[in-house]
Amino acid sequence: MKKNQIKTCFITSGKASFFLSTLLIMFSFNYLYCKDFQSYNSWLNNSLIPMVSNNLEINFKKNLEKNIHLNKKEFIRLNNALDLIKDRDFIFPEKYFNTNRLRKRAKYAQKFKATNGRALDEIENKYGVSKNILLAVWAIESDFGRADLAFSSLKALAYQSYFSNRKEYFYTETVELINSLQGGLVSFSEIKSSPMGALGQPQFMPSSFNRFAVDSDFDGKIDIWNSKEDTLG
Repeated sequence: MKKNQIKTCFITSGKASFFLSTLLIMFSFNYLYCKDFQSYNSWLNNSLIPMVSNNLEINFKKNLEKNIHLNKKEFIRLNNALDLIKDRDFIFPEKYFNTNRLRKRAKYAQKFKATNGRALDEIENKYGVSKNILLAVWAIESDFGRADLAFSSLKALAYQSYFSNRKEYFYTETVELINSLQGGLVSFSEIKSSPMGALGQPQFMPSSFNRFAVDSDFDGKIDIWNSKEDTLG
């Protein structure tokens, strides 16, 4: 009498092996992100928020807690954006010198100088900084304000305070931003930034914003997101 035999089927085809490998990579990827996301939120709730919440008004503290958390989709998107920045800045820096993009920016700068010469001259005379340098910095930092600032500076800085190798620096910048928010210089809805947490068109870190940003258009508010005068001033 023959015993029942259990046959084991091994994946041997190339397509099947590729499919299995892809599933394993996706599972590992999701597992690692879930683990990081959970540990980050635990640190946020149990360490960072208590550290920065001393002497905060109750309503402001509630808004802070509401606006500092990343959801999982934001968490992954921010992490991916920072990986791209690392590649561009440290592995492929030549991408900064794209000839076609530089020509377009130079053309835009010449046109802007022609139509805003008086304002640029006033800023140059007041601060002693060449208008050409101002326009060059503006071009590099945010493509004359046309770059997509897709992140909340508060969320980005808190993230960097946990994951970056410059934790103390980003923690200090987080505190600077919270001071600006509490003081009414900016609102939670305004603080659009790069993945590094740099604010607005000139890409000021919060400490630079608090030190250097000015109300150049005299409308009673510093707006480096929408006002070209405040951006250049």
